[in-house]
Amino acid sequence: MSLRVDVLFFLRGCNRRGWRASSLLGTALVETRTPRSFSTMKYGLVVILVICAAGLMYWLKRKNQPAPESADAKTPSPYVDPKDWLDSRNLGIRTASQADERAARLLPMKGTEDVSSLLVRPKLAPEEEPDYGPREAVEWVIDIAAGHDGVFKRSQILAVFDRSWREKNGLPTIYGRATADKKWTYVDAAGVPDDYDQLALGVDLKPDCPEPLTESRLNEIVRATEAAAKRLGAASTKTRLPAKVAADRARELDALLREHEDARAVVLLAAPEGKTFDGKTIWDALMSLGLRWGDMDEFHWENNDRSRGDDHLFSVSSSTEPGYFLPEEIAAGRLHVSNLVFDFSIPRSADPKVVLEGMLAAATYAQKRLGGALVDGEGGDLNPDVLRNQVANITARLTKAGFPPGHDATMRLF
Repeated sequence: MSLRVDVLFFLRGCNRRGWRASSLLGTALVETRTPRSFSTMKYGLVVILVICAAGLMYWLKRKNQPAPESADAKTPSPYVDPKDWLDSRNLGIRTASQADERAARLLPMKGTEDVSSLLVRPKLAPEEEPDYGPREAVEWVIDIAAGHDGVFKRSQILAVFDRSWREKNGLPTIYGRATADKKWTYVDAAGVPDDYDQLALGVDLKPDCPEPLTESRLNEIVRATEAAAKRLGAASTKTRLPAKVAADRARELDALLREHEDARAVVLLAAPEGKTFDGKTIWDALMSLGLRWGDMDEFHWENNDRSRGDDHLFSVSSSTEPGYFLPEEIAAGRLHVSNLVFDFSIPRSADPKVVLEGMLAAATYAQKRLGGALVDGEGGDLNPDVLRNQVANITARLTKAGFPPGHDATMRLF
């Protein structure tokens, strides 16, 4: 017969993403066979006695140990307050001014030189009257005309097109044209008028809508809208596009989004092999460029044009974990990264051509200050002209499809 004794050791270590368990297995194999002589039997009995003695000693030791504490007393609650978890890591939701105050307590908020003139901003778009009406580029619109009295009351609108009705019918946005000033607005927003002379439902055609928008499904929504409109005393309902055309449009938007949703202009500044960039030097270089540290604990070139494009013209992060820049770590001299990643979304850019030139200038200055090499998003040597052509081609395709970068409809789609 054979007797196998296994000893299992558990080692536990911690990495960034959580606890990691590993095991080492030590095996003692004691083998006895049917004795052919008294001598072999004697050795077998000795081995068995040793094992029994070891087992007895182990049992006595366990018996004399004090009783373990109750589970309630010894096991901590698995619940961790999210705010406590974020605060322990210097993370959380803060206003821009709070973020500035946090950083200013630890680091200078201006660089040792001012080279912000290297970054030429896009021209501001002409000021336009805000339009809060339906977006036909990304919505299927159903118009609802008022009845003989010519007025829809806000309270009645929200009672008929309540949350339950909307959830069953594609979650449309409810638009109303105010009787007083003839301007469109969101009927369910706060501080809006009470009287409307026209309504419109905007069914989102984007691919992330709750359900596939087939022709039959859109016709179901039309029938439900007609029934609800009658309860409001509406004179008529009419779709701006036939259901079949709208379903085709939804598929076109899906294809466009899939093609361009990840279209980004990317430039990497890579440290020499085996070396890293120091956090304090990074901070000073990017502050000298006029970038602002804040959102997502990254650096940003702020967009001053609130009518077009993202809040940031481009951002600077790192692929070195954790990927962001905590002022506390920088001030303590603990932050070192192997690269800086300069990038922006082309569809959501206020002006991709101009922003790209600013980003290239920023990356070139950072290289001058930090050293290293500029590479493209694939890790190859950066060719600025190739990147310029890529950005120009994507911009042209989006514009031809009716979605110029940074414009309202484009921001809603991407």
